[in-house]
Amino acid sequence: MNTDELKIEEETLLFPVEFLYNLENPPAVVKFLDKNNQYIQSEIVHDVVYDVQSGRYQVKENSPNKFQIITNKNSKIELIVSIVISQMRNELQFGNVLTYPSISTNFERMVLATLSDNDSHQFINKLSKHSNELVKRSIHACGLGIAFAIFLGYEDEAVKAVGLGCLLHEYGYLVDPSRHTISGSTNLEMTFFKNLNKYTNIVINIIEYHHAIRPHKSSQVNCGKIAIHWCSHINWDTPTRIQSIKARHHLYSEDIFDSFTRLYELMCARKAN
Repeated sequence: MNTDELKIEEETLLFPVEFLYNLENPPAVVKFLDKNNQYIQSEIVHDVVYDVQSGRYQVKENSPNKFQIITNKNSKIELIVSIVISQMRNELQFGNVLTYPSISTNFERMVLATLSDNDSHQFINKLSKHSNELVKRSIHACGLGIAFAIFLGYEDEAVKAVGLGCLLHEYGYLVDPSRHTISGSTNLEMTFFKNLNKYTNIVINIIEYHHAIRPHKSSQVNCGKIAIHWCSHINWDTPTRIQSIKARHHLYSEDIFDSFTRLYELMCARKAN
């Protein structure tokens, strides 16, 4: 790979085309790719239609295609933040959770802090190249983890740790899919989190223990676990998902399960009004 190709590789960002749907101020797409990461030669991608009047994209649900942009790091982060917020508005529209006072005033700020402080665009590119489903679960879990951590009143560094742990919880599929929890945590600990502290430990433990059948001693890790499990079936309806969480309440510490249930009940009451 020559210098120019390497520069383009570093400046590209890859995402499922579904993330373009209804996105405010959508980016200029450079190219579309198929599920095998091969460029689509035709200028017409039938799964994606740009509506000139609204200035937004309409996208076929569960499209296997991806879109690529070329931009600098700051613009990448801005786009990722806008995608997380857009996805969470759709994901959490039940009860309008993002309009809660504590969450609404801090959510965008903490998403930006989480993503910009950790070169997250590099990880997202790798997840996107692997599969659309992988990056979709990761983005959803990251957004919900941050929202729930804010709801719980965690300090900023802990909120960022929960968000990053949720974002990277499937990273092990890029290393050793058969042991994705331990391979992900071990690889990141060796290559990215070389100086461990109480916050990076939260990230590593969320990755390693998100499938654990017992609660973790850290409430922040359990916060990440329950957010990940909620987002593991993003196509299920809301009541089915909460029943799934309740059926697995033994996986979380009591305080986290009770707080998540309380948030769900608040959402129900808010929607009813």
